[in-house]
Amino acid sequence: MKLRVIPLALAFGLFFGGSILVVALVQATYSPHYGEAFMSLVASVCPGYHLSLAKSTMLAAFVGAGYGLVNGAFCGAVFAWFYNLFVRD
Repeated sequence: MKLRVIPLALAFGLFFGGSILVVALVQATYSPHYGEAFMSLVASVCPGYHLSLAKSTMLAAFVGAGYGLVNGAFCGAVFAWFYNLFVRD
């Protein structure tokens, strides 16, 4: 059974973008130290996204979610493509 590339890419993108959004919103509103390791990983992968900015503004949460959506969609598409490359019909 082959995977459908676009739905899987969308699912990966929504999951990763949503997880970044939730962690960044919790950081910005309640606890600035919540998810610090996860957000520093995101900041190291996404150019222009800084951890100090993520702790201070809500806009940074949505910028990080956008980065997560794009990165997750790309990874999901690559995963589905490789899976379909090696699976039998």
